[in-house]
Amino acid sequence: MEHGVLQVNSYIFEVAATRSKGASTDLEDATQQDYSEAKAFCAKQDRVVETDSLARFEEDIGRPASATLRFRCVKPDQPEPPHNAQS
Repeated sequence: MEHGVLQVNSYIFEVAATRSKGASTDLEDATQQDYSEAKAFCAKQDRVVETDSLARFEEDIGRPASATLRFRCVKPDQPEPPHNAQS
């Protein structure tokens, strides 16, 4: 089950996918589905995906495997700002 891309705030978006087939690849399938949707969403704006966060949950009793991706759409030539700007 997918819910599509949702806007979290002015520059962060979220997409989630859930898999309940019981296969060992369910978590990877859910993660790849998230990235596919995010890439398609950003491509419509001539931008690329920059991951903000990725939450992945293994299948457990009563809970299917799922992944939730929070991301930004950035210009392809825009470098990612350094996370640690110490010299």
